[in-house]
Amino acid sequence: MYILLGREQRCLEDPVKIIRCHQLSEMTDAFELMEESLAKGLYLAGFLSYEAGYAFEKKLFTGKKYDFPLFSFGAFKNLSRRKKPADIKKFKLVSSGVNISKKEYFRSFGRVRGFLEDGLSYQINYTFKQKFWFDGDHLSLYDRLQSKQPAAYSALVLDKDLCVLSLSPELFFAKKGGLLKVKPMKGTLAYKPGLGKKLWGDRKNRSENIMIVDLLRSDLGRIARILYAPSGARVARGSMNHNRQGHSPQRQIGR
Repeated sequence: MYILLGREQRCLEDPVKIIRCHQLSEMTDAFELMEESLAKGLYLAGFLSYEAGYAFEKKLFTGKKYDFPLFSFGAFKNLSRRKKPADIKKFKLVSSGVNISKKEYFRSFGRVRGFLEDGLSYQINYTFKQKFWFDGDHLSLYDRLQSKQPAAYSALVLDKDLCVLSLSPELFFAKKGGLLKVKPMKGTLAYKPGLGKKLWGDRKNRSENIMIVDLLRSDLGRIARILYAPSGARVARGSMNHNRQGHSPQRQIGR
């Protein structure tokens, strides 16, 4: 396992242990092994698949098995800084379509609108997969993506039989001591000068921004004793920083 983290290109390689599971029933044991590794002073880095979330919600828990890891973390002795190569190796990336038909997409989208209109849901993230054919050096692809969109939170994970590349301007959560911080984002527009005013005045983007702050405020409130979060007015009208995609980030802190 080989891992790169963030703009600083922090590097972890040659783990002393790999903690991996393919079944939801194995998640508890996997977390216990992680705690043991942390107690020994080891660094932990890896990934959780979206499907791993079913293990945290009893109503959604099933005995389904997956052919990809739900959970894969390495325990490392050392954390270093990667020395980037002078030349980028060749690679080829070609789109091969999506995993859903247009007819199926619009049928599902109609159901999503129905749930929202009937008040059965506040928000539904409906997505599909874009397929690609790739040949070449994974590190070079990661470097190219970083140069085009230098996201604050990025990672490359070269694991057994798979590679994960992630570049995101959004912080899911960070914990330091007793402090837990989240920086959610909602609202996206193509970048151009004067974007900030357009985001502030757009009802849809403001509504999304308020929604995600309320959602994470609620989640943090379940485990935090003290919560610092922007008010609804500050979310909708406050100062926003923008990157090339034109997102609206907000910060919340819990203790």
